[in-house]
Amino acid sequence: AHLDTSKNPDIEDFRSNLFDPDRFYPVYGDGAEDTQDVRARGMLYVLVEADRSKVMLGNFRSGVHGFELLRYDRAMYGAYIELNRKFGGFDTQAKLFVSQEDASLTRRTDFMRGTGGSLYYLSNRDLLDGSERVWLVIRDRDSNVELARLPQRRNVDYNVDYREGRVVFKSPINSAVDSFFSIGQAGQPGQHLAWNGHPVFVQVTYEARTANGTAGTNFGAQVQERLLKGKVTVGATYVQESRDKASSATFRMAGAHAEVKIGARSKVRAEYAYSQSRDSLVSVSDDGGLTYGSALSDQGNHLDNPVSGHALGLSLDADMRDVGKLLGFTLRETKGAKAKPFGHLKAYYRWVQAGFQSNGVLTEQGQQKIGLDTKLALSSSNQLSVRYDGVLTGPRRDPYQGIGTSVAWGTGSLATSGSFSPLGRHMLTVQDLHRIGKFSVVGAGQYTAGQDASGGMRHSVTLSGGTSYKVNNRLQVRGEQQLILGGDPNQYRNRYLDHFTTVIGADWKVTKNLHLTLSERLGWGGQNATMAGIRTKLAENSSLYLQQRLEDTYQTGRPMSATVIGAESRYGKDKLSRAWGEYQVDALNVGRMNRAVMGLGKRFRITKGMSLDASYERSQTFSGPSGGLSRDAFSIGFEWLRSDMLKVTSRQEVRIDQGDAQRGGQRKVQIVSLNAVTMRPSKDLEIFGRANYMRTQNQSVNRVDAETMQATTGAAWRPEKSDWLAVIGKYTHLIENRPAGLDGSMSLQATERGVKHIISLEPIIETPWRLQLAPKMVFRRSSESMPQSPVAVSDTWLWLIRLGYHLGSTLDVAAEYRWLSTGLISESQHGALLEVSYILKKSLRVGIGYNFTRFVQTTAGDIVDDRGGFFLRVIGMY
Repeated sequence: AHLDTSKNPDIEDFRSNLFDPDRFYPVYGDGAEDTQDVRARGMLYVLVEADRSKVMLGNFRSGVHGFELLRYDRAMYGAYIELNRKFGGFDTQAKLFVSQEDASLTRRTDFMRGTGGSLYYLSNRDLLDGSERVWLVIRDRDSNVELARLPQRRNVDYNVDYREGRVVFKSPINSAVDSFFSIGQAGQPGQHLAWNGHPVFVQVTYEARTANGTAGTNFGAQVQERLLKGKVTVGATYVQESRDKASSATFRMAGAHAEVKIGARSKVRAEYAYSQSRDSLVSVSDDGGLTYGSALSDQGNHLDNPVSGHALGLSLDADMRDVGKLLGFTLRETKGAKAKPFGHLKAYYRWVQAGFQSNGVLTEQGQQKIGLDTKLALSSSNQLSVRYDGVLTGPRRDPYQGIGTSVAWGTGSLATSGSFSPLGRHMLTVQDLHRIGKFSVVGAGQYTAGQDASGGMRHSVTLSGGTSYKVNNRLQVRGEQQLILGGDPNQYRNRYLDHFTTVIGADWKVTKNLHLTLSERLGWGGQNATMAGIRTKLAENSSLYLQQRLEDTYQTGRPMSATVIGAESRYGKDKLSRAWGEYQVDALNVGRMNRAVMGLGKRFRITKGMSLDASYERSQTFSGPSGGLSRDAFSIGFEWLRSDMLKVTSRQEVRIDQGDAQRGGQRKVQIVSLNAVTMRPSKDLEIFGRANYMRTQNQSVNRVDAETMQATTGAAWRPEKSDWLAVIGKYTHLIENRPAGLDGSMSLQATERGVKHIISLEPIIETPWRLQLAPKMVFRRSSESMPQSPVAVSDTWLWLIRLGYHLGSTLDVAAEYRWLSTGLISESQHGALLEVSYILKKSLRVGIGYNFTRFVQTTAGDIVDDRGGFFLRVIGMY
């Protein structure tokens, strides 16, 4: 247990109220590690653990969820009980929590499309440390059902600046994955050709500081029981957030879920959930967070909305071997050198009312979805795929509006393939692939019925047949013929030649899982398309790659932009090289659709400890609701880690967005530079530096939309053969210019700009008279500016003198005096500290004392109030 009476979240520095032990660089020392084992924003922390159960008072995550519909995972301070107990044939899991809502916090959810870059701005700043959850979410191109949710790990997959609300991924994020079907939604409104990928989104949920928060009591409980040796699972959940403001509605969410396993590889799931009011404010962006739109509803995007709704989900995930066993017959793996399981079946039904609020289905509100996906390996050389997708949406406005969301989010009154609210669509696809020696034969058919903008139903049938021939182990040639019946009359005129398409191409095998592809698509009515790029398959060294996608729309009787696929493959002996992308020119018979996307990346291991990597991606579209659009993203990185005397890491990234000036589009250039270096010229001296720079320039209006610089350099001199003197010095330069439209503002001007210079010097002197002298000097010059306001400049000095006396070989006493001067307001503050410390071992020192100071310096150089009081300090020495 732990008690700290000095903590007061209402007046203490927001950054010091940590939820997570991960901290920014420490103020003292050059190689120190700042940790916080006791994680509590309040005064009291208690943790009691017994077997798999625990009771805790402190910071925790609620962590209650069903399968897919109900998700509630907030960062809280309060009481948390978790019970995990096995007895008899039962396995019980129970969670219970209660927390007092912090009036200074509000929960936010941001959806962002990939940009080909790694920098993303959140819609709010001043995040609660450790409260964020980051996912890459892949949604089906046809039904919008969530296919995969990939959680990202802080400091592994991304870094986050809590103070400024900025996320930087370790590698660029794009926005679509390959669908691996030979036929796309050809002939339907907003759809054309077969190259159509699954869209990908970056989703971030977090707690942010606000002036309009609500206080109240939050509580919840979840009970889950496993029966019959784990074959049956049932559970129930209830959550409530009581809010003190009369205008804020109480949020409630309840649900139940059940799962039955039918064999070793199959299961049936059912889930029901109900919600009342909102638990999160939602914002969306398609340009990496530079501009945001907000969620639309009849009541608006506020926590006081009296919305409510139900949700129901049913799903079947079955291996055919388990199905056969259940029906009384045995299905074995197909015979042959490459034996395969007989097949797999997936089916689902999901109904989400428009008012239902849960983190997992915010993009599926107001929709009913039915789906069936089966793959059957009839023999070792044959695979049959059958798939049905149905989406039904009641008439309502599209759920998102605002700056920069018209293309990616399908706003307006139109049904779009990437919109979160398609009006209605049914699609049935059958595909059969058969291998005969060096030949592979594929046949496919698809029926699609979809509503257009006026509510009319469009029907289309696509038939496709083709073959490929394996010339040798590396080269394969192929041909395909497609016939499209019906479809959108704006894409296919009454001439019958418009409905025929011939495809010829070749694949060159670079490695086992990487193929270079060249295809020419010839439309008999004058259409043509050329594709040259990369084609991969899922295997040990291949993975789906996220790639840029702009949505098709059907608008005013004119066809719009096409969509493309993307995939990634790791190849080479060291698996450090990757390739992705596609090049496509889509002309049509009226020349209104052109689209190009290509990308390539490679990592070179030059020598041991030294590597270089580079990547490039280009996306270009002519036509569409926003006119001609293009995006180029280039990245190059270098690292040298071999020598202890010098370690260097660097990554440079440039992204250029070019909009259509005739339709209000703008040209923006984003630069990201991340650099770090450590040098040890001798055993006594270490020099370190870090420089990160990020800038987004709107060249159309000559305006800086966003700018961030974090530069730190310092040195530590610690003589190895003499311990009487050690000196640590550091200089930090910070610049922050927030992007337009954030902090809840839809203004096109940046909200504020801050610049800081911080210099610190700290010598430590051991005298021959058992006295230790440790002075410290810190100078900070900061300037803040707002639009239409003068610049405010402030100088702050912090002087610290610490005098210690060695009473013996293991016992020390120390006194410390602090003086703080702020020039802008001509104010001075004084403080003192007394401490007694004991050396338990050579590398461990424990001290207790009393702090009379009422101010403290944060990691960003800010001076904030602190209550002081008694303290316990543990120091590890090396």
